[in-house]
Amino acid sequence: MSSEALEEGARRFLIGLSEALGVRLSKILDIYFSVTPRRARILEIVEEGGRVVGLRMAVESGSRRGVWHYVSVGPYGAKCTCEANTIRGLICSHIVAALITWNMVSLIKTGEPVDVKSLGWLRRAGQK
Repeated sequence: MSSEALEEGARRFLIGLSEALGVRLSKILDIYFSVTPRRARILEIVEEGGRVVGLRMAVESGSRRGVWHYVSVGPYGAKCTCEANTIRGLICSHIVAALITWNMVSLIKTGEPVDVKSLGWLRRAGQK
C-alpha cells in the first residue's frame, strides 16, 4: 500500500470518527498526534479471516505519569480501565487512541480501513 493510500485511509477514518462521536476534528487530531510509542503499547492484535477485527492496548494516562490504562476495541464494543469509561461509561481518549491505532494497523496489514459506520456501539455512544 502506498503512503498516499495510507494517508487517505487515515484521513477518511479520522473524519468519520469525528462525525460518529460528534466532536471537532481538531480534538480527534490532538489524540491522534499524542499517541507515541512512549505513551502507548499494542498488547494484542486480533485477526480473523485475514482481517484485523480489534486490538488491546496499554495507554499512559495524560494526567498521571506512570499510570497506564488498558483498552480493548472491536466490532462489538470497547472497554477501558480509566474512570471516565468504567464509572461514567464515556468514550474516553484512550478508546479513541485505540480506535485510531486499530485503523492504522488494519491499513498497514490488510490495506482495509476500519469502517466507522459498522461500529454501532460507537454511533450510540456519540449520541449521548
